[in-house]
Amino acid sequence: MASQRMRVKTAAGSLGLVDTGGPGLPLVMIHGSGSSYQVFYKQWAGPLAAGRRMIGIDLPGHGTSDDAADPPETYSVTGMADAVEQALARLGIGRAALFGWSLGGHVAIEMLARHRVVAGIMVCGAPPVGPGLVGVLRGFQATLDMLLASRETY
Repeated sequence: MASQRMRVKTAAGSLGLVDTGGPGLPLVMIHGSGSSYQVFYKQWAGPLAAGRRMIGIDLPGHGTSDDAADPPETYSVTGMADAVEQALARLGIGRAALFGWSLGGHVAIEMLARHRVVAGIMVCGAPPVGPGLVGVLRGFQATLDMLLASRETY
């Protein structure tokens, strides 16, 4: 089945996604900060997608998704988990496996902790972090080089 690009309405705004269709337990892929579902294009175009439903989803404010309707509420791990959960419910998905990369890993962990839709997770590049800025800085071992990440040119 050919993959289908669509948008799904949530309280955070419309989220863009790609859905390969197919049988079995869906695999939902959640990207990292500043990225989009496009990072997973080789997976949904590859042989693994031929036998299963794979969904790449853009988090609020990323890729083809709308900017957040309520930024302070939505641009948090819990707010993004809410948006993904709402999108899956709109797609009629009652159970799924999640793969989360970086920020997407933190969203997947949040969903696992609170929602029955999650059959299991795999995370990559999502270090454990404590609450607040200090917790994040410790988890990501911040260096002055990280200041370059927000610059338009180096």
